[in-house]
Amino acid sequence: MLQFRLYTPLAFMALFWACSSTPKPTSIEDSKSPLDRSLARLIAKGKFDAAQKMADSLMISKNGADREIAAYWKSVCWLYRDEYDSALTLLEAYHGHWTGGLRRVHSDAFLRVAREASQSRLAVLHLKEDQSQAQPKVTTGNGSQERVDFLQKENGDLRAEISRLESQRLKYQKLIKDLETIH
Repeated sequence: MLQFRLYTPLAFMALFWACSSTPKPTSIEDSKSPLDRSLARLIAKGKFDAAQKMADSLMISKNGADREIAAYWKSVCWLYRDEYDSALTLLEAYHGHWTGGLRRVHSDAFLRVAREASQSRLAVLHLKEDQSQAQPKVTTGNGSQERVDFLQKENGDLRAEISRLESQRLKYQKLIKDLETIH
């Protein structure tokens, strides 16, 4: 689900950059659009390695605009490769400092996607660790009975947690209704 949400906006954005017409540059930023387009074309074609190499070579440029373009497209490559933490680091470093028109607009969306993906990945890792620690050690003999008892206890605990959360939900709904009445 997350991959579909991520690939769709990235693909549209990359195709937009790759297919847009080339107007005459009116400023320094507009003259950098061939770099953006060439990187977007590489990503749209699925040539992530070539785009990554091109972005890496632009990162060592003395020109600040080239480094900004490189950082942006490098983070896009990382998002496509499911390396959300790397993209998140780069996008947060440049947050609020993008000068390019579309880079400025799309970077917030990419930053949000990278944050959500990184947080969900961490949650899944913690969940897997918790599940692996919660699994009982099966001994010979009554191992299956111990497992059944453990699962029944876990089921009861989960039901209690669900009922607690449901009561909190109802409490907060009542609170929201009261606040709306006051407002």
